[in-house]
Amino acid sequence: MIRFWTAEKMETLGKTPLDQLETDAEIKNDVSAQNDLGLEYLHGDNVYRDKQKAFKLFQKSADQGFVKAQENLGLMYLFGIGCQKDYQKAFKYFNMASDSGSICAKYDLGMMYIDGLGTTKNTQLGFEYIKKVADSKDPMAQYQLGKLYLKGIGVQADTKKGLHFLDLAAENEWIDAFVELGTMYMNGTYVKQNYRKALNMFRRANEYECTQAKYMLGTMYYKALGVSKNLKKAIEFFEECSERGHSDASAILAEIYETEFDFKDLKLAGHYTQLSKEQKLHNGGIVEDYGFDMPGGYTGESSVVKKTSSLLQFETLMVFIIAVFCFIHKVRPDLIQKVLDLIM
Repeated sequence: MIRFWTAEKMETLGKTPLDQLETDAEIKNDVSAQNDLGLEYLHGDNVYRDKQKAFKLFQKSADQGFVKAQENLGLMYLFGIGCQKDYQKAFKYFNMASDSGSICAKYDLGMMYIDGLGTTKNTQLGFEYIKKVADSKDPMAQYQLGKLYLKGIGVQADTKKGLHFLDLAAENEWIDAFVELGTMYMNGTYVKQNYRKALNMFRRANEYECTQAKYMLGTMYYKALGVSKNLKKAIEFFEECSERGHSDASAILAEIYETEFDFKDLKLAGHYTQLSKEQKLHNGGIVEDYGFDMPGGYTGESSVVKKTSSLLQFETLMVFIIAVFCFIHKVRPDLIQKVLDLIM
């Protein structure tokens, strides 16, 4: 899960929040407002989504020393949101925020040390950073620390400690911890297989509308793991996932409509087969907009955007049309990227 930080200025505004933010950010040069307005443009909740504008606002605020904007700018550089990926710059801004006392930036630095992004790989140092943050009872760090202990990354592998920190993260309602523990109980990895506990963990994550939890619940109902087989429920869960861009869910829907007698529908099977292919082409089948696979993992559910299948199909078509046009007219690569950033 990626956490972008707000100064909570939105809660104290006396008139229309967006108008006030724009006034404070652009006219008064209020660094807190610049950060919050950047979040507005990043999420696209009250304005047209503009990742490049969000990036510029974060940068303006960060370069004036606003710590939360430094953290957000580091994330933008880390994942290439509104800019080209630049691990060195991400590391630089996380360092700046960390030096100003940001515990969250220490977490990000720890993850970069673990995978050697923007700095020399040092799993031991990365582990130390993550542990310091986890000791402050941060659930995201507790979750990552649990995974580091389980996998023996930067520390001697210790299953007992790994499960302990995952349990702590779950107690603090960290969604990824629910999914991780649920998957472990379902597969019998590190723990004794227990479908009841797996089902409970996935249901708790589903309360937060977690896409991967829905996918796992659909799998349990489809394969009758700890529950009676219920294709109707399985389809409902898989359809929700498919609408959010989950290619594996789309593939299973194709399988159900092709092979399950009571639900057989070859037209729908063909639709979901094609949709699964398009989703993999568009985003590798990954639901999270800005997920990124690390040993401890900048992965999980992003609240930034959830794309419907129709939007995915539209964007895929637009990318194809633009690519053909640019190839024919020999458009410069940097201009192509700018156009793609605007529509994606």
